[in-house]
Amino acid sequence: MDEPAFRSFENATTTTMNNNISLERKTALNLVLSHGVTPLISTKTYITLIAFFSYTILIVGIFGAVSNILIIVTYAKIGFSETINISYLALGISDLGAVMTRIWGAMTFVFAITNTNLPFDPTEIAIVTAFWPGQGFEKTSAFVTAFIAFERCLCVQFPLHVKRMVTKKRTVFILITTFTLVLGAQNLVHLVFSVQSIYSTAQNKTIVGLVELPGVARHILLRILFAFYGTFLHFTAMFTVWICTIFLAVALTKSAKTRDKSLCPSSTKQDKKKKQHVIKTVFLLATTYLAFSTPTAVTLLVPHFETEFKTTKALARIATEQEEEEKEEDEREEEAEEEEEIYQEQQQQSSPQQGDLRLSGFPSGQGAGGGARTRNRRVPADLRADSLATVPPTSLSNQ
Repeated sequence: MDEPAFRSFENATTTTMNNNISLERKTALNLVLSHGVTPLISTKTYITLIAFFSYTILIVGIFGAVSNILIIVTYAKIGFSETINISYLALGISDLGAVMTRIWGAMTFVFAITNTNLPFDPTEIAIVTAFWPGQGFEKTSAFVTAFIAFERCLCVQFPLHVKRMVTKKRTVFILITTFTLVLGAQNLVHLVFSVQSIYSTAQNKTIVGLVELPGVARHILLRILFAFYGTFLHFTAMFTVWICTIFLAVALTKSAKTRDKSLCPSSTKQDKKKKQHVIKTVFLLATTYLAFSTPTAVTLLVPHFETEFKTTKALARIATEQEEEEKEEDEREEEAEEEEEIYQEQQQQSSPQQGDLRLSGFPSGQGAGGGARTRNRRVPADLRADSLATVPPTSLSNQ
């Protein structure tokens, strides 16, 4: 991208992000920058990376979606004579869901940097329609992968009894239970956030955005959700796949004769080759999953040993400071209102008629002494945007 084109793109992106986010609804990045935290990369680099990764995810995601659709169709046509085919079909469905949510998440970022007049806040809508559902599908794929690896381990360890241990009904029950529990648990995020119509002061219109629900222990519930999805489910599936992969690796390194005897002694050579091919496929699938999930595991473990690595630590400190400042401002405003009410009562008691005339002769917000006593009644942060939509223009001008 040449310099003039990038400047135009950067200006449009900055304008769009500022318009899509009202003054009362700042993003975490704006919140950090407003408190003097120096970013590691420049705005130019940040916008370039966001655009690059968004379009890359869109392109790669389209190929991934097509591939998973072909996998689903293929195994549906092959049939389910083998339980492994049922597991492969379930894995294709969960992977397709993960890819589609990632595509939608990338599209919301593209909308955020290219369109200034959207009827919704793309970055906020992506939280409940792309991020959390995507996490659910990814964790479902992880557990399906763990189940496939565990099933192959049973085939190696108990070749004569595996057919009775892993039946079609049990496989379907386990997969349906996995989908229901993992995907259903992510819906708890709707106890914290709600998609509602909000008033955008930047766009001067009502848009669809994300609102924190009152009366809910948000921080506690969010910590539980992050601990459950980000730590427990991730490492449970990962350790299961690790153990099964090591077991399969040991089985594959044995001699052909010993391996053939340990698998199915009465099978034909063709059946033995087929079973070996399945084991190798599962081993490749498991190692691929481990290779791509290990970086995520590292980023989840490091904050437990290095507290400064936590990005939420700085945000939590800043948010606490902001809440304290708002609380102090509320207290000062309440004290000013009480003083004004006391002053007006004293004036009315000393001279009721003159006080009434004086008060009726001044605009709203002025005292009896002739000096303007303006008040800046601050609306709570979660109601600011909605209240501005209903305040008459005359009231705003008086303030």
